[in-house]
Amino acid sequence: MKTITNLLLFLTFLLVSTFVDAQTWQETNKKETQYFQVALGYGVSYGGLGANLMYRSGYVVIHGGIGFGLYPLALIYDVDYNGEVTMLYGGGLKFYLNQGKGKNFTSIYIDTQFGLNGAQIYYTVDPNSNYEDYIVHLKKLYGPSMLLGYDFIFGGKQGKVGGNVGVGASYTLNGLEDKSKFFLALDWGVIFKIN
Repeated sequence: MKTITNLLLFLTFLLVSTFVDAQTWQETNKKETQYFQVALGYGVSYGGLGANLMYRSGYVVIHGGIGFGLYPLALIYDVDYNGEVTMLYGGGLKFYLNQGKGKNFTSIYIDTQFGLNGAQIYYTVDPNSNYEDYIVHLKKLYGPSMLLGYDFIFGGKQGKVGGNVGVGASYTLNGLEDKSKFFLALDWGVIFKIN
């Protein structure tokens, strides 16, 4: 019985100390990890070559991006594609695995998002040309993406400029049957922190 009582006291102490530590962290660090960011870059979070707006609160970031869909067309299109560009956009949540440490306020994250994550080129025969010419079509692809990445702000928690890199996979829900539905998802950008 004494062992059970000691165990319960120890667990109660652990629970209370964890709660007090969380409260102390919230009071002292809330301002440092609650801010807006604007990022310019290239990747699935940026809609290709574009911009991303983020709001960070503690371990969670909500974000949305829009850009010129130059990504990942280079991985999918055929060599005779005429270079048409499309707008891609999406949004999601980042979950930080650490709170931001070190001289350059670095954070590792997992990013989950949904949106227009690519485009695919396909051809159909033009029936008005006696079936000798082809029509080129650009199909926007949508679906989820998941990335593992790394954010950093130069100058620590008070810094204003940093960077972002991430790598993962995108899955298209509406891709054509003759192409893979999975493709590489990349992010690379410059972050501007707004307090």
